[in-house]
Formats: sequence, C-alpha cells, structure tokens
Amino acid sequence: MSREKSKTTTKKVGDVAVQTTEFTGSNRKPRFQTVIRRQEIPQSYRRVSHSSFEAAHKFASELDLALQQGKVRELFRDDNLELRKISEELKVSRLIQKSGQASANKTPLWARYLEKETTLTDLFEAGKIALEAAAEINTAREKAKLPPINSGALFERLKKVELAETVIRNRPKFSELIDERIKFKTGPNGGDGMDELEPSSKREWSEKL
Repeated sequence: MSREKSKTTTKKVGDVAVQTTEFTGSNRKPRFQTVIRRQEIPQSYRRVSHSSFEAAHKFASELDLALQQGKVRELFRDDNLELRKISEELKVSRLIQKSGQASANKTPLWARYLEKETTLTDLFEAGKIALEAAAEINTAREKAKLPPINSGALFERLKKVELAETVIRNRPKFSELIDERIKFKTGPNGGDGMDELEPSSKREWSEKL
C-alpha cells in the first residue's frame, strides 16, 4: 500500500502567500490556503483555507490591497466577514453540486429558480423578504397573544399550504370523471368480463349519466 505524499507550491500576492498542497497516494483533494504573518491581521485570518485556488487568490488580492491602503480594520469588519463567509459557502455548495451531478444527475432545489442559476443576490433578497414577512406576521401574532414564528417555520407552513392547494386544483372535475366512465362503458370492454355492451345498453349509459 503506497504512502500518502504531499507537495506544496506557493504563489505570492504581495505579502500574502497562496499555498496549494497536492496529495499523491490517496484520494484527498488539493488544499488551498492563504498565509500571512503580519501582526495587524487577526490571528484567525493569518492562515485561511479556501474552496479553490481562485477563491484563495481573490482573498489574497483583497488582503494585500487592504494592507497597502491601510484599510485592514475595515476589511475585517464583522459584516464584511459574514458576507465573505456566505459567498464562500455558496461556492463550496456549487462545487459539491457539480461534482455530484455526474453520479446523481440531480441539482439541489436552491441552486436554480425560475429556470436560472441562483446568485448570492437572489439568496440575500429571498432572505430579506422572508425576515420582513416573519416580522410582520409576528407583530400580528403578538397582538393575538400567540408565540412568534421564525422564517424557516413560516416557509414550511407556506410550502404545506401551497402544495395542498395544488393537489386540490389538480383533482379531476366530477364531469370529467363522468365522461371518462361513459367512454369506458361504451367502449369495447365496458361490459361484464370486459365484453362489449349491446347498443341499447350503451345508449342507456350515455343518457343516464
């Protein structure tokens, strides 16, 4: 059994190193990291793992630019970090989706909506609408002395209501069921034992229904 070996290559982007570690002798995928040892960088961001070389290089470029412009503190504001984390998670999810399509041939429901690929903006807008709706509903529920409901539970209820309504709308009308029954009874196999009825019996079925 061959032992796993690794090889790391480094590309510098200013003071930031983009490291790619490739493995042989195993099924491990390449690892991509950014590394910087400057004191003004928060400890947890001096070595960061990324989903791809492109993502690592982009982060390194942003970090190096912030260092040059003296805007490191602004770059690492909580809201900027949260947006970067969401964007990275979306990219990782898409990579998982694409790698799984070859075997499962199935696209996650969140990845496409109304025949187009979902973007980070789409997710943000959908989340904003969900939170606004939940806030408005919770205001009404509070007045009615009901417990609050979160956006996830709200969408679960909406899904159940919409699916139930769709089932009802897809049910055949009574007139359609009658027409289908007449068509069968007056057809070649409408009698007992799947035999054809006599013409008089066919007329009777047509007239009575």
